[in-house]
Order: sequence, then structure tokens, then C-alpha cells
Amino acid sequence: MSVTEEQLNKLFWGIAIDLQEAIKEKLLTMGIKFTGEGASSVKVIVEKNKLVITMVDYLEYIEYGIPNPTTGEELFEWVEQKLMDNYTGKNKEGAVKSVANTIAKRISLYGPRPQPFLRPTLHTELPKIIKSNIDRLD
Repeated sequence: MSVTEEQLNKLFWGIAIDLQEAIKEKLLTMGIKFTGEGASSVKVIVEKNKLVITMVDYLEYIEYGIPNPTTGEELFEWVEQKLMDNYTGKNKEGAVKSVANTIAKRISLYGPRPQPFLRPTLHTELPKIIKSNIDRLD
């Protein structure tokens, strides 16, 4: 069977769209709630006949977990920006440090453990997606 460049392009983009949806679906079926930036960040595009998967960095922590131990110093900037941006009390630096250290201790004790979503999707769903899109070419 001879395939035109247009058909090949259509095939790749069909696979990309289906794979993008499969990745998002896997996250949801695992009970991982992701909204806003995380949800909209999962993209599968075609570049030079290759599939390229992109997403926000923190989804990597869901896939692979966070290496332990995590220290309060590593979390200081994140806590300051995300959790305590509107803090108006005295000694903001001390409060941020305390919260960062508490979170770091919890991470070291309880996780987060890896919750792979991308690799299982690629191993189980991608072959089905490819076959389905090839069948649609006929």
C-alpha cells in the first residue's frame, strides 16, 4: 500500500490527538485531579514525523515521584509564591520557612510516590491508537 504525504500527516496527527486524550484519561482514571494549568498543558504534537509530548513540570513528579529527602530550603520559594503570597502577618520569612519545613517533612515521610501515567499509556494504549488510525486510512 502506497501512502501519500498527506495521508501520513493525517495519520500522525490522528495518533497525536488520540494519544493526548488517552494520557489525560489515564490521569483521571487514576484519581489524579488536575485542572487548569496541568490539564491544559498535556500536549502531543507532530514535529518532523515524530510525536512530541509536553506538559508542565510538576506532572513529572506524579510520573516519577519526588526524590527524597526534600528539604525546606528546596520548597521555600514555592511555598512563598504559591501558599503565602498574600500573607500579611509579622515575620513572613519565618512563617514561610516553618510551612516549607513541615511540607518537606511530610514529603520525606509519606511520598509522593511515583504514580506512572505516561509510561503505562504509551505501552498499553499507543499500539491500539496506532492500529486504529492505520485502519482508518483504508
